[in-house]
Amino acid sequence: MPRLGGSWTIGPANPRPPSEPSVLRVNRNPVLEADVLILGGGIAGLWLLQRLLHAGYAAVLVEQDRLGGGQTGAAQGIIHGGVKYALDGQPTDASEAIADMPRRWRACLEGQGEVDLRRVQVLADGFHLWSVERPGGALGQLLGSPALRDRVTPLRCEDQPPCFRHEAFQGSVYRLDEFVLDPASLVATLAAPHAPHIIRVSNVAGGLRHDGGDFRLPTGGPTLQARQIILAAGAGNAELLAALGRTEPDMQRRPLQQVAVELRHPHAVNGHCVTASSIHGPVLTVTSHPLGQDHWLLYLGGQLAEAGSVRSSGVQIEAAQALVAEVLPWLLPHLTAWRSLRIDRAEAAAADASRPAKAFVHAEAGVITVWPTKLALVPDLADQVLPLLSPPQDPDRRRSDTLAAQLSDLPRPQTTRGLAEYLQ
Repeated sequence: MPRLGGSWTIGPANPRPPSEPSVLRVNRNPVLEADVLILGGGIAGLWLLQRLLHAGYAAVLVEQDRLGGGQTGAAQGIIHGGVKYALDGQPTDASEAIADMPRRWRACLEGQGEVDLRRVQVLADGFHLWSVERPGGALGQLLGSPALRDRVTPLRCEDQPPCFRHEAFQGSVYRLDEFVLDPASLVATLAAPHAPHIIRVSNVAGGLRHDGGDFRLPTGGPTLQARQIILAAGAGNAELLAALGRTEPDMQRRPLQQVAVELRHPHAVNGHCVTASSIHGPVLTVTSHPLGQDHWLLYLGGQLAEAGSVRSSGVQIEAAQALVAEVLPWLLPHLTAWRSLRIDRAEAAAADASRPAKAFVHAEAGVITVWPTKLALVPDLADQVLPLLSPPQDPDRRRSDTLAAQLSDLPRPQTTRGLAEYLQ
């Protein structure tokens, strides 16, 4: 409990039951005690909120804009299995760290995992890897290497997705144990069951304080107080760390320029396009987001987006059109309304500015800073965070429910609409 002085008074006069959060008052502004504050309402923060509440923590998630409004809302939604990180035929730290994630996510989608994702919209239950090279070439040998043999399944022509059953396609297609979720649907599904524990506070960094013991955050009503906080705000982590006077961990930004284009065609496209020289990743990654009957928004990433970070929007769109003409030529006449979207990926800094291989978790003096690196790695991130937390003061749900009730009059953040927000 903080030191009392000035106009501090303790109330109420009767002792509170041990299952209720303590309430201090300063000039009628209550101070509500939580076990943990989570700052940031992307997938990482929302996933952690569910895990903490299920473990008995009195936890509150604070978002200053929209839930999923940062990198989450602009994500392609792919739950990777690591194949694209081992295209040189050799396993890597990145490919191994993410290998088990599809299994864990599928369990959640079936209601059998650590969080319940049965209401999430699955955009594609399967994901594919394709090449314009004929079967049996250098790429086939590469995909038959020990690092990839058990992760890719070659498909016969009759088993290939309908979008590749075209006379103009003479290449090869492989099925991956990967799939695509709608990010906006994922955010809404994670947030809905625990909405009373989620609040909106403008200018979080401007109000956040640490008095050497507890962390405090004014909300415009009650002040939230906790001995532990989790920074899960993506790019916002840098500002939050600075507000706390912390210089570590360092953050880096790696920019992308994705491309979105409308497809009017009966069949969606979801997959990675690779060549024999794709050792740095797929030349193109495509996900399809439904807009209507036979109407899709194709979202284009991969090396196209990486290289496009230094291009103007016009040049990037021209590069995308040229690449599609090379690897999906039969779809080109059906594509309209080309647009580009710049995204800054925020993540833990690496010595060579490369992409971190794993989810990042750093704990120091009550502050846990996280960057998931990839959407698919969020379950692993949560596994790392929970052992770092002090046990809840009272694992009985009454304390958590009482805290949520005391927050009932505070503003609530809206939920992202996904790509629609970025491409208006």
